[in-house]
Amino acid sequence: MQGTVGSSPATGVLTWKLAQNGAAGYGYGFTASKANYKADAAIAARIMSSFSVHGAPVVKPAYKSWTDPNEHAFSLDVPQGWHITGGLTRPNSVSYVYSVTATSPDGKSLIQLGNSYPTFTLPFSMPGVSAFPEGSTYSPGYGVSMPVKSYLPGAAAIGPVVLLPSGAQVDKTLDHPEIASRFPVVSGIGQRYDAGEVDFHFDNNGVPSKGEVGCITMEATYQIASMMIGVPDINGGVWGIVIEDVVAAPSSEIANVDNLAAHAGSTFKWDPTWLQAEQKGQAERSQIIAQANNDISNTINQVWANKQASEDEISRRQENATLGTVDVVDPGTNETFKIDNSSNYYWTDNQGNIVGTDISTSPGIDFQQMIALP
Repeated sequence: MQGTVGSSPATGVLTWKLAQNGAAGYGYGFTASKANYKADAAIAARIMSSFSVHGAPVVKPAYKSWTDPNEHAFSLDVPQGWHITGGLTRPNSVSYVYSVTATSPDGKSLIQLGNSYPTFTLPFSMPGVSAFPEGSTYSPGYGVSMPVKSYLPGAAAIGPVVLLPSGAQVDKTLDHPEIASRFPVVSGIGQRYDAGEVDFHFDNNGVPSKGEVGCITMEATYQIASMMIGVPDINGGVWGIVIEDVVAAPSSEIANVDNLAAHAGSTFKWDPTWLQAEQKGQAERSQIIAQANNDISNTINQVWANKQASEDEISRRQENATLGTVDVVDPGTNETFKIDNSSNYYWTDNQGNIVGTDISTSPGIDFQQMIALP
């Protein structure tokens, strides 16, 4: 680039190189009087050509695969070198919860996801049965203990249920109806999902830090019609934390840790073999529950069981959305297969070969159409 500085000719050069956090570069300028410009330009060129710019190479984060150590129920990618704890646990004989916590080597950053919280029941009462007010505990049996608590939708559950660090100051609270709308609703019960987020800052042993908590909640309500004149209908329900995700880090590192958490969440997947066994076991447990109950607790537990079934279905759909797969059923054998979701129609023949097509025409006389699960 050439121009003038006052009445003297001038030359400028800009050189740069991409670096990890943007670009690094230098600007060079040379000027001299008209009488000396040509003679001095050669010297200036040699000087400027001796400079070089060295940008730091872009280093991608390293990850490793981590599998639930308890039942091998799920896996996900976690940051290499971080300390990982958690897994799937069974707080009682009829349900499971899971959590994963990743802590940075210096202990200052944290990533956490899961749903390790109890299922809550809404306050309720009925004639001839003890009332269960806010703050009490209801137990329908099977080792299940349900705190009685009014529903806290999405972000409202962050603080009272999903705890923030000691001394945390809330910076922003957001509702995310667009996220809640992605979850399927089980028919036959009054069901709703709510999603929200809370951003906060706090002091972590003298280190200024920031954090973000996302929370999705689900409520399922029911009504039992009264069969007695003058006795009102009975309203009740259950609710719980479907999933929480927590990120906390020094203020200067929060963006990088956010990216690590996003990658970990996107790689989370349930093990298909475990899911199949769990669905069978859950069906057997549900049958025992149905036979053992003849009172109001049977109604509450059925709603609660529907919540667990809904979460299983959510997990299946989340896995398919992440992996780009679809579950298809062979109508002849009722076997279910997970395959690449790249076609509109799927077919199988007597040899067990599976073929995908974009049109509804069979690829051959030996093929029959498979059933694609939603």
